Amino acid sequence: MDKLIPTKLLGPNSAAAKSIIVDSVPTIVPDWTFGPDWTAMNLELAGGWAKVMNKQQTVLQLLAHMQQWTVSDLKSRGISVEG
Repeated sequence: MDKLIPTKLLGPNSAAAKSIIVDSVPTIVPDWTFGPDWTAMNLELAGGWAKVMNKQQTVLQLLAHMQQWTVSDLKSRGISVEG
């Protein structure tokens, strides 16, 4: 199970995150279907992580951006969404 813990990403928070990650593993749904904007969202997220890693923005700023971006992207595809 220790291989599931992204210690490099979590740093000193790794130990605290371990129980959350271990408790979450049984809830994984094996027949997951990606959403209609998965590819575009993943590219946007990757660019945002690069900014986080380069200390150009915080994780909270990235999450707020991704919420706004995803809602906007879904609406631009004609999908009804609230957010």
